[in-house]
Amino acid sequence: MEQALDMVHYCKNDKSVKNNAVVAIIDTKFDLSEIKDGDLWVNTKEIPNNGIDDDKNGYVDDVNGWNFVEKSNNIQTDQLCSHGTIMLNAIDDDGLEIMPITALEDDGEGTTSSIIKAIKYAEKNGADICNLSIATYEDNKELQKVIHQSNMLFIVAAGNMGEELIPENKCYPACYKEDNLITVAACDVDYNIIEESNYGKDYVDLAAPGDGISINLANGEETIAEGTSYATALVTRVAALLHNRILFEHDVKDIKQLILNTVSKKENVSGKVNSSGILNMNHAIEELEIVKNKLR
Repeated sequence: MEQALDMVHYCKNDKSVKNNAVVAIIDTKFDLSEIKDGDLWVNTKEIPNNGIDDDKNGYVDDVNGWNFVEKSNNIQTDQLCSHGTIMLNAIDDDGLEIMPITALEDDGEGTTSSIIKAIKYAEKNGADICNLSIATYEDNKELQKVIHQSNMLFIVAAGNMGEELIPENKCYPACYKEDNLITVAACDVDYNIIEESNYGKDYVDLAAPGDGISINLANGEETIAEGTSYATALVTRVAALLHNRILFEHDVKDIKQLILNTVSKKENVSGKVNSSGILNMNHAIEELEIVKNKLR
């Protein structure tokens, strides 16, 4: 990851970088101080704090996102290390715009209807990538439909029940077979699927780091992240950074295939994830640079 980020943290005069991927994070409330200066998505059609729905989209003062639980623009939390805050910490990077959307309670509980509304909100407001570090046993056809019809790339968690996902045992949205959806399991430093992570070659695409990762938060606190939520957020970050560097006309399927075609193949995950591999950002960036050079 560090080698690849050296390649991605480009000079400002690098005209090959579009520098504009918008990433929707649908989660709990967030500590917005985790977002780097200038990286917070802004609804430019809305005048802040005037109590008026200026853009007439049904949401009053949704300058930086919306809270579909409280039905307000309050997406900020004082809760230390909220789930949404950890996702922000993992995803935010130079050149990305973060669109924080609250659809879950502070304890991670929520309704599928709130998630559907959040996805529609992100789509309407121009998000390119959508992070869904959530899992439910409810097979909601409307949720699958809104994902299927979206132009966004969805990065979703396999879930933390420690189970094999098979046709007789599914969770969602992980088990929706959509061309614009990547399902992520969590692995440890030795490339083993961690005990609490779901897996299954029929539905899970790849694995990414998600075991005992030390995180320094903007407030000076340190916390440990683990599980498929964090692994999913890392894949989201990579997908967004790749989006910024693709020169040719593309859709989200190209980014998905680039990520899956450049995994590090590991025997430890063979038969447990469809690609038999671990996220490898370095390989993805190198492959993209080869394509870019051919186009020049």
